[in-house]
Amino acid sequence: MSCKPPAWLFRCGNTPPVIGQADAERVLGLPADQMLKTMGVPCRRCDVLVALPARSRVHYGNLARAVGVQRSVLRQAEPDDLARIGMMPGGASPVCGADGVITVFDVFRVGDGHGVLRQRPR
Repeated sequence: MSCKPPAWLFRCGNTPPVIGQADAERVLGLPADQMLKTMGVPCRRCDVLVALPARSRVHYGNLARAVGVQRSVLRQAEPDDLARIGMMPGGASPVCGADGVITVFDVFRVGDGHGVLRQRPR
Protein backbone atom coordinates (compact mmCIF):
# COMPACT_ATOMS: atom_id res chain seq x y z
CA MET A 1 0.00 0.00 0.00
CA SER A 2 1.42 3.37 -0.94
CA CYS A 3 0.48 6.79 0.39
CA LYS A 4 -0.33 9.57 -2.00
CA PRO A 5 1.33 12.93 -1.14
CA PRO A 6 -1.05 15.77 -0.28
CA ALA A 7 -2.38 17.80 -3.19
CA TRP A 8 -1.41 21.07 -1.47
CA LEU A 9 1.84 21.74 0.30
CA PHE A 10 2.13 25.00 2.20
CA ARG A 11 5.32 26.91 2.67
CA CYS A 12 5.86 30.08 4.66
CA GLY A 13 8.62 32.59 4.27
CA ASN A 14 9.58 36.22 4.59
CA THR A 15 9.00 38.30 1.48
CA PRO A 16 8.72 41.99 0.74
CA PRO A 17 5.12 43.27 0.72
CA VAL A 18 3.24 42.35 -2.45
CA ILE A 19 0.28 44.16 -3.96
CA GLY A 20 -1.77 42.33 -6.58
CA GLN A 21 -1.49 39.07 -8.44
CA ALA A 22 1.25 40.02 -10.92
CA ASP A 23 3.45 41.34 -8.10
CA ALA A 24 2.87 38.19 -6.04
CA GLU A 25 3.74 35.91 -8.95
CA ARG A 26 6.93 37.91 -9.64
CA VAL A 27 8.10 38.05 -6.00
CA LEU A 28 7.13 34.52 -5.02
CA GLY A 29 7.88 32.79 -8.31
CA LEU A 30 4.62 30.82 -8.17
CA PRO A 31 1.45 30.92 -10.23
CA ALA A 32 -1.57 32.39 -8.42
CA ASP A 33 -3.28 28.99 -8.41
CA GLN A 34 -0.65 27.83 -5.89
CA MET A 35 -0.97 30.80 -3.51
CA LEU A 36 -3.14 31.90 -0.62
CA LYS A 37 -3.81 35.55 0.09
CA THR A 38 -4.75 37.14 3.39
CA MET A 39 -7.25 39.96 3.73
CA GLY A 40 -7.89 41.98 6.85
CA VAL A 41 -11.51 42.59 7.82
CA PRO A 42 -12.13 44.69 10.93
CA CYS A 43 -15.45 44.52 12.73
CA ARG A 44 -16.72 46.13 15.90
CA ARG A 45 -15.65 43.44 18.36
CA CYS A 46 -12.56 41.90 16.74
CA ASP A 47 -10.21 41.92 13.79
CA VAL A 48 -10.53 39.12 11.26
CA LEU A 49 -7.82 37.78 8.97
CA VAL A 50 -9.15 35.76 6.06
CA ALA A 51 -6.85 33.36 4.22
CA LEU A 52 -8.20 32.19 0.88
CA PRO A 53 -6.99 31.01 -2.53
CA ALA A 54 -5.35 33.92 -4.34
CA ARG A 55 -7.91 34.00 -7.16
CA SER A 56 -10.91 33.88 -4.82
CA ARG A 57 -13.03 36.69 -3.44
CA VAL A 58 -14.15 37.04 0.15
CA HIS A 59 -17.79 36.00 0.56
CA TYR A 60 -18.73 38.49 3.27
CA GLY A 61 -22.04 36.77 4.10
CA ASN A 62 -20.30 33.44 4.75
CA LEU A 63 -17.57 35.23 6.68
CA ALA A 64 -20.12 37.01 8.86
CA ARG A 65 -21.74 33.67 9.72
CA ALA A 66 -18.35 32.08 10.51
CA VAL A 67 -17.37 34.94 12.83
CA GLY A 68 -20.85 35.40 14.32
CA VAL A 69 -21.51 39.00 13.31
CA GLN A 70 -23.87 40.81 10.94
CA ARG A 71 -22.65 41.26 7.37
CA SER A 72 -23.12 45.03 7.63
CA VAL A 73 -20.27 45.40 10.16
CA LEU A 74 -17.64 43.86 7.86
CA ARG A 75 -15.46 45.83 5.45
CA GLN A 76 -12.00 45.49 3.94
CA ALA A 77 -9.25 46.74 6.24
CA GLU A 78 -7.61 50.11 5.70
CA PRO A 79 -3.85 50.54 6.31
CA ASP A 80 -4.52 51.90 9.83
CA ASP A 81 -6.60 48.81 10.69
CA LEU A 82 -3.73 46.53 9.66
CA ALA A 83 -1.14 48.65 11.49
CA ARG A 84 -3.12 48.20 14.72
CA ILE A 85 -2.34 44.46 14.57
CA GLY A 86 1.25 44.91 13.35
CA MET A 87 0.69 44.37 9.61
CA MET A 88 0.63 46.41 6.40
CA PRO A 89 -1.07 46.20 3.00
CA GLY A 90 0.69 43.53 0.97
CA GLY A 91 2.20 42.05 4.11
CA ALA A 92 -0.75 40.54 5.98
CA SER A 93 -0.38 37.01 7.30
CA PRO A 94 -3.02 34.65 8.67
CA VAL A 95 -0.58 33.91 11.50
CA CYS A 96 -1.08 36.59 14.11
CA GLY A 97 -0.47 36.70 17.84
CA ALA A 98 -2.35 39.96 18.48
CA ASP A 99 -5.16 39.80 21.03
CA GLY A 100 -8.70 39.66 19.67
CA VAL A 101 -7.76 38.53 16.15
CA ILE A 102 -9.74 35.71 14.55
CA THR A 103 -8.27 33.87 11.57
CA VAL A 104 -10.64 32.25 9.08
CA PHE A 105 -9.39 29.91 6.36
CA ASP A 106 -11.65 29.62 3.32
CA VAL A 107 -10.76 26.29 1.77
CA PHE A 108 -12.01 24.65 -1.38
CA ARG A 109 -13.18 21.08 -0.93
CA VAL A 110 -13.26 19.06 -4.14
CA GLY A 111 -16.84 18.52 -5.25
CA ASP A 112 -18.25 20.41 -2.28
CA GLY A 113 -17.70 24.11 -3.02
CA HIS A 114 -16.32 26.36 -0.29
CA GLY A 115 -16.03 25.47 3.37
CA VAL A 116 -14.85 27.65 6.21
CA LEU A 117 -12.43 26.70 8.96
CA ARG A 118 -12.22 29.09 11.89
CA GLN A 119 -9.37 29.56 14.33
CA ARG A 120 -10.59 31.08 17.59
CA PRO A 121 -8.50 33.68 19.40
CA ARG A 122 -6.67 32.71 22.59
